[in-house]
Amino acid sequence: MKINDDKIEGLSRLATAIKDKGSKALIQIYHAGRMAWPEMNGGATPISASAVAALRPGAPVPNEMTHQEILDMISNFKEAIRRAIKAGFDGVELHGANTY
Repeated sequence: MKINDDKIEGLSRLATAIKDKGSKALIQIYHAGRMAWPEMNGGATPISASAVAALRPGAPVPNEMTHQEILDMISNFKEAIRRAIKAGFDGVELHGANTY
């Protein structure tokens, strides 16, 4: 997976526009986990904390993440937060609800 900073400029414009109207600029980050569809992820099988499919018709069974994949995901979230700060957001919400 290629990870880079190419979205910071656009996110910065968004954060500035929100703050220019007097609001705090917040951004939510998440990983789709078992809620992901292979068709929306280059055909890759979703990954999740366990190999339990989402409770919806036709949901794929995700691959259970390895310990290293979990550590890598924590690092990815850290990098997403770094980018949000660099883009000028006032806060970050980590989404992990609703069967994700």
